[in-house]
Amino acid sequence: MKKKNDEVNWNDVWEQWKCLWNYYPYLNKKQECNNILIPNENCPPGNFVQGIDWIESYNYEKRIDKAVNHTIEFLLFSESKNKGTLTTARNIMKSIEEPELTAGIWIYATTFDFIESLPENWYGDTYRLIEKVNNAAFFYIKDKVDYNWHHAMRSLVPEVFFTYSFKNDFIPTSLKSILEIIAINTLLVTSSYKIVYYMTAGHEPE
Repeated sequence: MKKKNDEVNWNDVWEQWKCLWNYYPYLNKKQECNNILIPNENCPPGNFVQGIDWIESYNYEKRIDKAVNHTIEFLLFSESKNKGTLTTARNIMKSIEEPELTAGIWIYATTFDFIESLPENWYGDTYRLIEKVNNAAFFYIKDKVDYNWHHAMRSLVPEVFFTYSFKNDFIPTSLKSILEIIAINTLLVTSSYKIVYYMTAGHEPE
């Protein structure tokens, strides 16, 4: 078992991630993406709509109704997730048939967000181990994804469900414990959000 001061490579991470499938079988479930067709007549004159977003499951029907039936109002006044999370969504959808690459994207994005809001008790050895996991995932995925995250982006997953106080009390001490908390957050994201791809009817990608 990898400890805090051990070196970490992608093979270590991937093997441990696959072991987690025994405890969290939905971790290997393909991410659902919903293609939403918007009628031409509802789009701004001379324009067509195309874009990706995360929608909270509880708000899904209401938001889709607005996008489809009140498109101009939707475009003018509805907020979407930030560019970092949208880049993650695009990469996940492009890797939907590749479980290892999908895992790499989730692990990289989630450790990135952990590092951006690091609790005090994660400084030191825990931080160094998380950084090693983040680096291992980055070097695995960097030449395999079509969309790159900009260095200025500050959030790559729609939500980190663990509060600061929880993370401060729970101190990961091994690769397995870090990956398990990433896995749990990933499952919470995928059960709480849907990825949607909006497109004007007649402009569907081939």
